[in-house]
Amino acid sequence: MKRQIIITTQFEALHNWPGARGHVQYDYSADPHRHMFKVKLAKTVHGDDRDIEFIELKRDVNFFIANEYGSSANKVTNIGHQSCEMIAERLLNAFAADWVEVFEDGENGARVETTL
Repeated sequence: MKRQIIITTQFEALHNWPGARGHVQYDYSADPHRHMFKVKLAKTVHGDDRDIEFIELKRDVNFFIANEYGSSANKVTNIGHQSCEMIAERLLNAFAADWVEVFEDGENGARVETTL
């Protein structure tokens, strides 16, 4: 049996997609634009008495995001050309997670997971 804990969090940031320049439908994405990046992260735990508590993991993830991306409650930072996939991969590796999902404004996003 596999057990996972799942935490959710979010952070506000600007980013851009330089490759969109010249695409009629997506040209606006080449310039910095704001999103609420919604994050879900799953991590395996062993037994019914978790190896790590939800709250502890969420605090650690929020601390990582604040340090990596300069995110805070009163500041919108620019994370450059980082995509949902890039953010998810960084979190996946930093927390040895099973999978991470990152969505722009809770609508569209990406999932990155470990492969065995």
